[in-house]
Amino acid sequence: MGDPVEALAMVIGSAVAYLFLSGRKEREWEEELELSRGLNIVRTFKDPDYNITPKNRQNTKVAVKHAVKINKRALLDGIPKSATLIIVDSAGRAYAGKFGGIEYERRGLILKRDVPKIKIRTAKQGRPVVREYDDIQDVYIKLMKSTEDVANEWRKDKFYYAAIVAKKKGTYPFKIKRG
Repeated sequence: MGDPVEALAMVIGSAVAYLFLSGRKEREWEEELELSRGLNIVRTFKDPDYNITPKNRQNTKVAVKHAVKINKRALLDGIPKSATLIIVDSAGRAYAGKFGGIEYERRGLILKRDVPKIKIRTAKQGRPVVREYDDIQDVYIKLMKSTEDVANEWRKDKFYYAAIVAKKKGTYPFKIKRG
């Protein structure tokens, strides 16, 4: 099946789509999601006890199941290198992968200031994706033991998010299990 970050590599720099799952009360149901090509961020539930699986495995893959939206200031506050992040830039493109650290660039003729740049190590080999801090709009972090503290301190809302990769635009069926 491969590393989920590999699936994300297909869509580096693709436009991101935001979707919502209906807050149904059953333990198990099917739901169709209208996905755009590339990375789709789905707002799921207020509890992490769910499992979302695609029924059409050729064209879709759930890359990250339990992510939380965090304040982007957390990027400058020491995120572990093991963290899987999804960043959305101001152009609406999404990049996903491991946190690669911060580098600073000196700018300005007279008043020199350091501009922070965030590195994301994607599954595509080669240079990491580098985005200026001011150019980042949204940040999602995958919940893991090593990222729990960051998620609790910088969390923006009560919802959990899933990142789904689609090879082409269309409506795809998913099986959702809760509890």
